[in-house]
Amino acid sequence: MVQQSQTKDDDRGGHAPHSSDRHPSLAREGIPARAADGAARALPPRVAERQDPALWSPDEVLTLGEAAALFWPRGPIREASLRTARRDGQLAVARIAGKLLTTRRAVEDMIREAMRASSESRVSRRPAKAPAAAEAATPRTRLRAKIEALVAGSPSSPGGDER
Repeated sequence: MVQQSQTKDDDRGGHAPHSSDRHPSLAREGIPARAADGAARALPPRVAERQDPALWSPDEVLTLGEAAALFWPRGPIREASLRTARRDGQLAVARIAGKLLTTRRAVEDMIREAMRASSESRVSRRPAKAPAAAEAATPRTRLRAKIEALVAGSPSSPGGDER
């Protein structure tokens, strides 16, 4: 009886794929199974016909899936990432007949804005050449200087309990 149950399990054939089940070149390159499966994903038919973004008119309508496949055919951006960008106000999208649509121009604007914001944040993290001069000009330091002057000039603390 034990052998019969083992045979039934073996006949199912629905086992999880192991690293040995993948193509040998993928295992040699160190590509994990999940990434290899994503790379083999089929392109949407319209993108398969014109895989270069330059072949698309700047205002030609694309679904979010098509846009992801056109600009990032091997990742890291997928349709879900573009939905997130829409939710965060980073990508211009129109909802028509229940479908989220965008354009090549909107995707390029999103990329350009993200690159600009990234370069600005790198510039703002650099130390200033004259930190003392820059620090003196901030509203916080001016307010602190006023408070210190008031405290130093008054004989008792504000709201003190003089009787």
